[in-house]
Amino acid sequence: MFERFFPDETVSSTYDIAYEDLYAMGYRGLLFDIDNTLVEHGKPANQRALNLFKRLREIGFEFCLISNNKKQRVSMFNEKIGAHFVYNAHKPRRRGYREAMEIMGTNLKNTVFIGDQLFTDIWGAKRTGIRNILVKPIDKHEEIQIVLKRKLENIVLSEYKLKKKKEKALKAAERASEKAERVEFVAEQAAKAAKRATEKAGSKAEKKVMKADMNVQRAAMRAEAKSERASEKAERMEQKAAILKEKAEQKAAIKKEKANASAERAVHRAEGWAAFKTERAAISAEKASDKAKVAAMKAAEAEKVGKEKKSTSEKRKK
Repeated sequence: MFERFFPDETVSSTYDIAYEDLYAMGYRGLLFDIDNTLVEHGKPANQRALNLFKRLREIGFEFCLISNNKKQRVSMFNEKIGAHFVYNAHKPRRRGYREAMEIMGTNLKNTVFIGDQLFTDIWGAKRTGIRNILVKPIDKHEEIQIVLKRKLENIVLSEYKLKKKKEKALKAAERASEKAERVEFVAEQAAKAAKRATEKAGSKAEKKVMKADMNVQRAAMRAEAKSERASEKAERMEQKAAILKEKAEQKAAIKKEKANASAERAVHRAEGWAAFKTERAAISAEKASDKAKVAAMKAAEAEKVGKEKKSTSEKRKK
């Protein structure tokens, strides 16, 4: 399920990658994400970034910046570096990666992508068919939408690490098996040699053969014991990996439940606040209506008093 998001390689930092080795392997183009891959989010190129691109030029690489940011942000970072760049790349879409390779004049086989996010950087590179390297983000303080994505990334990376541990255990078991086979082969050769010696030397050689047979048996038993221990170790590691996976799934489920509960509480609070506002508005409207009625009554009373005064005044004149 998660394997389509697994990176080809993980390195602690962009600045720890062995670029000379990549060049020796035939790679000629490098694609870089910017924010939290080369510098902190929104920051300009620092001296470490300038030194890196100077080094890459000296090695002989073509390189291109590929970012989902707008042109203004990418241009600001690139001002002192002078690299090719693709802005508004809409990673993980393939278009930005292909455009960058076209600019550099490289192809899928000799291009490497370096970035810090699984669901945009790495997945886009994998969809395009480019070798990719995941690095740890430089700055831990990120925007809320990135923080939420990091939580999902951690689940995927847990699966990735479990897979790597399992592969390592299997390789160790294979090496142990190969070693056991070599021991068995040596034992067989020793047995053959002992047999030849027996046929040649007679009864005296038979004693040596018996001793050799015993040594062969002991060697075979030791080899078998080592093979069994290696198999048991591999099985334990696989069980441990399964337990870790189960714990990771349980933690993810708990976090999901907490997130749902928080969302429900937020909805309840919002509904309560809206109801309170509505009630306040109704009360205000009722008060305004009462004031209007009082004003109308006062106006009617004033009009009545005015008419009475006018009538009295006219009677007096007559």
